Amino acid sequence: MEKQPDIRELAARLKTLGVIMKISREMSDATDFTSAAAIAANSPEVLLHFCSAALVEYSDGKAQIVGQYGLFEPNPHSDYAIDLTRFSRELSFIECGKFKIFKTTEENEELSDGAKDALAALIGGDHELIALHLPHPGYVENPEFELFWLVEFSGVVPGYAVPTLNLLAGNVSNALYSHRCCRTSSAAHKLKKQVSKRKLSLIIAIIAVALMFIPVREQINAEFLLRAPEITGAYALFDGPVARIFKQDGDRVKKGDVIAEYDTSQLRFRLDSARNRLAEIQKEYDLENNAAFSDRNRLGKVPLLAARLDSVKVDVKEAMWYLAHSKIISPANGILALADGRAEMLKNRVLRTGDRIFDVYGGKGMYAEIRVNERDSSILLDKIEASCFLYTRPETEIKTKIIDIRQYPERTEQNVWCYKVLAELDSTMPLRYGMRGVAKIKGKRVALGYMLFKSAVLYLRWL
Repeated sequence: MEKQPDIRELAARLKTLGVIMKISREMSDATDFTSAAAIAANSPEVLLHFCSAALVEYSDGKAQIVGQYGLFEPNPHSDYAIDLTRFSRELSFIECGKFKIFKTTEENEELSDGAKDALAALIGGDHELIALHLPHPGYVENPEFELFWLVEFSGVVPGYAVPTLNLLAGNVSNALYSHRCCRTSSAAHKLKKQVSKRKLSLIIAIIAVALMFIPVREQINAEFLLRAPEITGAYALFDGPVARIFKQDGDRVKKGDVIAEYDTSQLRFRLDSARNRLAEIQKEYDLENNAAFSDRNRLGKVPLLAARLDSVKVDVKEAMWYLAHSKIISPANGILALADGRAEMLKNRVLRTGDRIFDVYGGKGMYAEIRVNERDSSILLDKIEASCFLYTRPETEIKTKIIDIRQYPERTEQNVWCYKVLAELDSTMPLRYGMRGVAKIKGKRVALGYMLFKSAVLYLRWL
């Protein structure tokens, strides 16, 4: 009996074929060369599962990034782009249509010291990078430029990467050279002539049905904020204006440091008045108490004066307490974060009892507070993984470890109910409290059809 092909293998092949056709069609239909290069640098990620990719144009000893993973238009001023340009200037030794795998653990004798340093900055010690010299289409003779496709993988280059790149190289090269040299895509016109609309529709339908059963991981994007492990707040103990500020926002403070001071002029006047009244009543009390031994009619005034004396003593102690607490001190070690943002805004401000004056960010390290929208919270029911990308460094992925998931949603500043996910950061880059970015959260594997159906139901219910 003939052995039936494995359903998963058939689905994987159909998926690969469909993605290659989709990428080729999108690049051919792109409006310009920049759009086509952006598609070539981003779309193959579903097949190759790389961590970064770029297209580099080489001409007259100069290299220029024309497509970068994660960006529609490359940013030539980022650290990643500068290192990539330094490295790409020395790839001319790779023959057209050939490739080379670069590792920092090898000598790489073809590269100069500067290119080796740039390679080390790009891939570190555990990543590998494939540099593929895209072949020239047959209709392009002696082009004035060369195109290199650089693909970075986390760890060792997987076995399927090189064959898949070779399959994609022809279509990618044909579309890019067509946009740059001919302004039109000849490959797309040939495909339309060879394949009828009916056959093309049938192929698309078969691919669409097969894709519905392909297992994919649930994935959502959510904003995150870097916070300190320990946040200690300081609040106003009583009403009064602030006279002086001794620290600035962002200063590192120690427990017991004086941060600000109330205006004590009224408090001192209040204390002096209470002490004067205390001295007068004490004097009168002593006089009446001594006279009561000889004149029993004056004996009734003594208890009244004693009561007044006790009341004034309370006023004196109260005024002394206010003066003793007129200096606002830091409750912990850490970094100062003023509620108003600047010391100038806090000075001369009239505080009310319970007003938040400042926070002190302390503790070792920092964590990411990921805010998952309540509509996407079903992904939190199973084990999840999260990677963070800062707005300031969108090309760098920060690995995280989930440490806590809140069991109830909270309303954010944008009036959106979100579940807060706390994650430890595994990064050596310099970070600051308050940095923001986008977190990519991955859940369990589900069928693609189920995920699309679920998204459609949630959208319709939201309407």
